[in-house]
Amino acid sequence: MKSERLKSIMRTLLFAAAGTLFIAPPPHLSAGVLCQEPVPDCKEVIQLAQKASGWSEFFDPEHPKQYVLNANITVDDPLDGPKKIESKETYKKGRLHRELTIRSKKNKNRPQDFITITYLDKNEEWQSHTGLTPVKGNYYRAIRASKPIVNSFISHRPDQDYLIFDTETPSVIEEDGIKYYKLSVKYKDPKFENWHSTYLINTEDYLIFRVEQINAKESIKNVFTYKNYKHIDGVAIPHLILQNLTFPKGKSTEEIAINNFSFKNDIPDSLFEIPSIKVEFIAVPLYISSIHSA
Repeated sequence: MKSERLKSIMRTLLFAAAGTLFIAPPPHLSAGVLCQEPVPDCKEVIQLAQKASGWSEFFDPEHPKQYVLNANITVDDPLDGPKKIESKETYKKGRLHRELTIRSKKNKNRPQDFITITYLDKNEEWQSHTGLTPVKGNYYRAIRASKPIVNSFISHRPDQDYLIFDTETPSVIEEDGIKYYKLSVKYKDPKFENWHSTYLINTEDYLIFRVEQINAKESIKNVFTYKNYKHIDGVAIPHLILQNLTFPKGKSTEEIAINNFSFKNDIPDSLFEIPSIKVEFIAVPLYISSIHSA
């Protein structure tokens, strides 16, 4: 009996010396709970997401980003119904040049080719002859100015300077086997006082998966989903962007599939010059993204 007890004591001492002494958890705690990693607070998640996305690079005044992208866009809205758009978008220093081909059910899927030149700082857009405008060769001023495709994600750049968090620590949810931090926020800017947003941020790479925006006062709900990220010169570019907008008059959907994206430093200024007569005739734009975001 003494021999067995001695052996038991020796085994315990050996395990302790090897640093492998196992202490059972209290009965009210499972091993899974003990192994859980601490959840970072909302500010830390946003900081990590900001670093992971690189989207702030677009706002660097000393090194403004210039780029060219090609995309296929599918839109369904209550105004025109379904339409498909091929777009080549070139951006440089607040100016946007787009070459577009639109096929819509409303126009029996006949292709309409045109160019738009947008001066974003002036909120001014000029649209080339399309067959719907009176004189070929002229450029006509559009009712509204377009936004760049990249605006659909960089406008949601994670930045704690303009967010107010509902809670100090995010919750963790799982969707399709992937875990996300869920953050609920409001905006510091009084212009967006009626908007409330929810971010889903991947717990592994800290890239934004979804942003849901709600304006209860105006009965608007807008959901953006970002997929197929590719890292280009240190910036994470989602190559598939899904948008679902619900508003009092109906709903619209938009799917943007970016085929290629590249940053360029040799884009000529002449691309943004209107090469013919500008007519102060208000043209109805054939394509304005339905994207509406806080």
